Amino acid sequence: MIKFLSSLLLAVIFCFGGIKTAFADEYELFMTRAAHMSFGANYFRSDEVPQQFTQIGLKSKSELVLAKPGGISWDVEGFYTTAEEIFVINPVELSYRLPEPYSYVRLGRVLQNWSIADVFWRRGNWQPRFSWDKLDSDQQGMVGLHVVANSENSKWTFMASPFFVPEFGPQINLKEGHFSSMNPWFRPPPAEVNVLNRITPTNYSLTNPSVEQVALNPSIAFRVEQKVNAGAIAFAYAYKPMNQLIFTAPFSLDLSNGQNADIVPLNIDVETRIMRHHLLSGEWIYNAGQVDAIVSATYERPVINYEIKETSLNQMVKDSTMVDFILTPNAKFYSAFKPYVGYMRNWGGDEPSNNEFVEGSFVFERRQQFFNAYKLGFNYSTTFKTTSQLSVRQEVIYDSAQLAASLLSEVRLEYNKNQMIGFKFEALGIVDDGIPQEASGFLRDYRANDRFTFEYGYVY
Repeated sequence: MIKFLSSLLLAVIFCFGGIKTAFADEYELFMTRAAHMSFGANYFRSDEVPQQFTQIGLKSKSELVLAKPGGISWDVEGFYTTAEEIFVINPVELSYRLPEPYSYVRLGRVLQNWSIADVFWRRGNWQPRFSWDKLDSDQQGMVGLHVVANSENSKWTFMASPFFVPEFGPQINLKEGHFSSMNPWFRPPPAEVNVLNRITPTNYSLTNPSVEQVALNPSIAFRVEQKVNAGAIAFAYAYKPMNQLIFTAPFSLDLSNGQNADIVPLNIDVETRIMRHHLLSGEWIYNAGQVDAIVSATYERPVINYEIKETSLNQMVKDSTMVDFILTPNAKFYSAFKPYVGYMRNWGGDEPSNNEFVEGSFVFERRQQFFNAYKLGFNYSTTFKTTSQLSVRQEVIYDSAQLAASLLSEVRLEYNKNQMIGFKFEALGIVDDGIPQEASGFLRDYRANDRFTFEYGYVY
């Protein structure tokens, strides 16, 4: 508790000691949150993972106009986490807009609306997520050349890039042949496996590609949205690297003396790979008065560009089809109370590893978080005393395939136009003791990561 309070005090001092810029009227600078992690049994994490997390940081979202309407725009967050003792940067957007007559062209990292369902469920199929905190993994823009053209009844979006930036996840350490992290949102591979009916310890090593091998992976994507009676129809296609890194792990074990041999570690060399995929999405947005009804379907086809060996532990990725139904308020919804509801179903995608030692299990963490899920929630906001605003958010997600659910409850108060205080409670848990269709998934893997978060901010 002393560490928590002292870190919070430092955050407040840091916040008030910020430096204003030459364009302070467009530049926001504030402190992020202090969070308390509380979990029961540590299902997959080491006992060394702390239960208290404090983050002290800055957010900036603005635009520097160079030649109207061209200029540099950014949405960047950076914070220091006391538990991991690292500084983390989250560049959501950072781009340059060309001046007239080419103001529809932007260069850099740009958030685009490729798929409403992908954003609603935070899938990360289209755009990478900031997965340092997997319970609050907002999407980031893709890096490249972005062109957006609008007409009276249609909108065209195009992106092309020779570069690739994957998702950012928890900081991982490899020590004495085992993976670990001070971040609770990391699930390490198993410390032992069954070999010839004997429990055998594992000894990991890691082979990463070079920066050039990761960054120099081209992408291309486009989206067309056409207005129709009482709504719109949109289609999008991309051929690009998957935003999540894929792992394969060749292994070796000395079995020359058969089952009478002493138990020796199974040496596993984890190799990081970049896998490409085709993405095709279609969405129908029906305007039902103050509410939009959205029907979405996405097909993903991975391109496996390496040999899958029987002597390797492989992260298996297959074709997948995702279907979504979403009801959400639109711009005509005038009430302060804004509910939303969604349903999604996923077929295919991740499959268990194909090796006999771990047959039927997922050695590496799954890309997909939900499989047959329902989401229900609402946002409420009200303004009082002209300078203050109270916001409330409640959300529940239930995945019948995992027999598990998550709960979010958040209250934020913005006052005096430049200060904010917030409280948030989040919980994940199993709601049925039956046999789940998906025994491994986000809700089940991290079911002990309940947390209460306090947040204070000061906006310049």
